[in-house]
Amino acid sequence: MPKRALAFAILSIFVLAGIESSAFAALQDQNAELAGIITDAFSTDLPAVAVTATNLETAVRRVTLTNSGGIYRFRSIVPGKYRLSATLPGFRPRVYNSVSLALSQHAQLHFALLPSPDSSPLPETSDAPAVLQELQPQLFAEPAPSSSPRIRVAGSDMDERLVGRVPPIYPVEARAARIVGAVILEVEVSSGGIVGNVRIVSGNPLLRQAAIEAVKRRFYRPVMLNGNPVDVITTVTVNVPE
Repeated sequence: MPKRALAFAILSIFVLAGIESSAFAALQDQNAELAGIITDAFSTDLPAVAVTATNLETAVRRVTLTNSGGIYRFRSIVPGKYRLSATLPGFRPRVYNSVSLALSQHAQLHFALLPSPDSSPLPETSDAPAVLQELQPQLFAEPAPSSSPRIRVAGSDMDERLVGRVPPIYPVEARAARIVGAVILEVEVSSGGIVGNVRIVSGNPLLRQAAIEAVKRRFYRPVMLNGNPVDVITTVTVNVPE
């Protein structure tokens, strides 16, 4: 191939790549954003609440957890109609049946969860407001990066600090193969008691994801060092099924 033709071909590739990148960025800009605060009946912020947004047209689900201030946030979500649910052990699940998100919309929708004495409570369902409130950035400001030291804490000590947990869901494939067992995970817990990164140490591959999902929905009392909460690394053993 002549040098001029080769140079033109290479230039064309870069131009097309730039066009595709610009188109992707434009699509991202059109995505919506949804955030909210989840509290109990006394307006106390609830951390570690699992919030699920299910697209009613595509059935695609996104899941996030509230932080220590009870805030959840879906930063870039495809516009459409969603079912939004919030679940936390010890509380009755709350479901909004129809949440409409428009192009480039920045909206907020709050939850209030009621306590439930039942082990398998029925959800409280309702329709979302026809027009969602506009997102107020001051309510959902990003926390400052943590400057706390990170220490290693024994798993047994962290078990005593556990205040919120859910049992792992027994995977269908593992149930069919009659596989049970323990999955050992190395877990990072923030100074606010929220589980962050999770690394697999050992465990059957068919059980690992169930263990990870269960651990990510845990919440701990903060570990204190010299009167200040600190980030920790610990080891968690999850038996699937419990």
